[in-house]
Amino acid sequence: MLRKEDAMSIEEMHQQGMNHTMIAAKLGVSRKTVSRYLRGREKKPVYGPRPTRPSMLDPYRHYLQERIQTYPELSAVRLLDEIRQRGYRGSVTILKDYLITLRPKAIPIEIRFETEPGEQAQFDYGEERTSFGRVHVLALTLGWSRYLWCGYGFQQDLLTLLSQLDQGLPHLGGVPQTLLFDNAKATVLHHPFRADAEFHPEFLRFARHCGFRPLACQVRRPQTKGKVERTIGYLHDSFFYARQFRDLDDLNVQCADWRDRVANRRMHGTTGEIPQERWEEEKSLLGSLPDGPYLPLAAFSRRLSRDGFLSFHGNFYSVPEGVHSRLLEVRPTLRELAVYQKGRLLVTHPLSFRRGEWVIAPEHRQRQSMRQVSAEEREDKPAGPSPSDPVDRFLPAWSSVRVPVRSLDEYERVLR
Repeated sequence: MLRKEDAMSIEEMHQQGMNHTMIAAKLGVSRKTVSRYLRGREKKPVYGPRPTRPSMLDPYRHYLQERIQTYPELSAVRLLDEIRQRGYRGSVTILKDYLITLRPKAIPIEIRFETEPGEQAQFDYGEERTSFGRVHVLALTLGWSRYLWCGYGFQQDLLTLLSQLDQGLPHLGGVPQTLLFDNAKATVLHHPFRADAEFHPEFLRFARHCGFRPLACQVRRPQTKGKVERTIGYLHDSFFYARQFRDLDDLNVQCADWRDRVANRRMHGTTGEIPQERWEEEKSLLGSLPDGPYLPLAAFSRRLSRDGFLSFHGNFYSVPEGVHSRLLEVRPTLRELAVYQKGRLLVTHPLSFRRGEWVIAPEHRQRQSMRQVSAEEREDKPAGPSPSDPVDRFLPAWSSVRVPVRSLDEYERVLR
């Protein structure tokens, strides 16, 4: 009986053109054995599946099949108790392995839902890393047309979110009826399972100001947004990946160009239409934009530094001279930052969403430059009194005063 390895070698060498004698010499077998194998007089080895070994569960398989067919949700613990009353003495592991074959886990299918024009928009955050730090991108998408607005920022707090929505909604051309988003800490304070979400009061004020109704996704079910989750991945692959950016401003400029040139003018894979063209139909069904700017209620206390600056969101803002208190109040809007001292407005700066920026009012910069010039003049000024100093008037009188010269021994006698 030839071994499997020898049989395979005979086949291989025969295909290479070697005769029976040469093959026999190579393998160390009889030439007749090689001839008999090649003529098919000896069957080639056949390997089939191993025979199944008897299991302690075999007598109960039919019973288990009937129970699962009638009650598909029966647990393994419950069935274990039932078959043990019928004499089963095996473990629960064997039972669980068998139950998997009876009820294989179905692949979950996400139900796609579409919205009417002007009915809904969705937004979500993504995160990227750049040479100048970690950035967050907000993607705002109209549900029917798939028209997109997106913007990057360093923070992911409520003020940054409201500012980005304040920029994004005018780009969409109006306000949808509802705005669907994830359970972010900036917007949702608490969302119990299978219950309504508790929104941040400031976000609810913004929603009433703009005219949309906020909706939070189901807990632990972010895929209920559907459209935006895919937009975040598309934005990374089609725009962000393998591009270079100087800073945050350059990143947002390139993003806006890509958005208007590529994202909103491509053939969408789901709708089969161009988002820009569908948006032309949808924008007339959006609600009108608010008449005036939104003014948040939030106010923060900030300590004034010795050089006349206060810090807010990682940036530094100048304060005029004459401030008597070290603790000041700042009230940010979505575009500006107002600084107050005991209810009195000191200065208003444009709000910066960069990082490490020094925002100085023009009048503060002029005063600061004057102080720098004065310091430079003092450095260039020669040491000693100048001819114009008032002390020069007394120099002639001092020169006429006669001071007696005494020995140091006289001073020592006085001290004794």
